[in-house]
Formats: sequence, structure tokens, C-alpha cells
Amino acid sequence: MIRCTKCGARKSEANFYRTTRNRSGFRSWCRACCAADTRKWTAAHREQARAAAKRRYEAHPERYRAASLRWRAAHPERAREADLRGRLKRKYGATVGQVLRLREAQHGKCAICNEPLGPGHGTHVDHDHAKKIVRGLLCGGCNKGLGHFRDSLVIVARAARYLQKWQ
Repeated sequence: MIRCTKCGARKSEANFYRTTRNRSGFRSWCRACCAADTRKWTAAHREQARAAAKRRYEAHPERYRAASLRWRAAHPERAREADLRGRLKRKYGATVGQVLRLREAQHGKCAICNEPLGPGHGTHVDHDHAKKIVRGLLCGGCNKGLGHFRDSLVIVARAARYLQKWQ
């Protein structure tokens, strides 16, 4: 048992980082105190911490990629959620919460055909490519239709007139 000089608690060796700078072979602060101190420093020196992290990554990118792949293999569900969050933010500037609120506002139905939206790949986030804003949630068919019409009101109106002509 080793006593942490920061919190004063007596803990097993497993709760301390190893070091060659100390005769005991362990740091004087426990892992929890080291982590708390690191979080505090990082919050106070955000830009410096980001720059240091970037330098570490650039020096050993393969190490970080391997760690990322190991984490993804161990946590597939959380990796999928992280991918979704990143994709929504990157492509649409939206959060998962915003998309869920939009789905609730649409009562779980497609904004165009009013059919129930399916889970996962059955739901598409419709967005204005020029203005980069989310317009609504669509089913796959309606999303493809808008894509084929190139978001053009003129083409959609022509298609509507064409369909009316044959009814």
C-alpha cells in the first residue's frame, strides 16, 4: 500500500503510475489525482494542450490509428454513435438531439409523403446544399426523388403537370 501525497489516501500499487525518478518506482500522486490535475491544467491551457496533442499525433499517427481501431472493435455500438454524431455535424451542422426533435415534430413521418420513417438507413436528412440548412427528414424514395429533380421547383412543377396530364 502506498500513500498518495495529494489526497492522502492509502492505495494499492495498481493505483499509481510507475516512474524511474522515485526510489519506490511509483509516482507520489495516485492515478485519480494525476488525472484530476491533468484535466485542470488542460482546461486552463486549452490551446497549448491541443497543440501538444497535435504534435504527438503527427509524430506517431500509426499508434493513434491502431488505438482507434482497437477501441472501435471493443465498442462497436459507441463507435457507430460517434460516427453518426460526426456525420450529422460535418454534413449538416446538426446534432443528434436536433434530428430527434425534428423527427418528433414530424410525428415520425416523411415530410413529403407522410409515410412512417424507418429506423437507421430508412431515414434521410434533407438539407439545402446552398444554404447548408436542414429542411426535414425524408424516406428513401422521396429523398431520391428530390435528388433526381436536383432540388429544382421548376422541374418538380413540370413533373406535377406531367402526372396531372395522364390522370
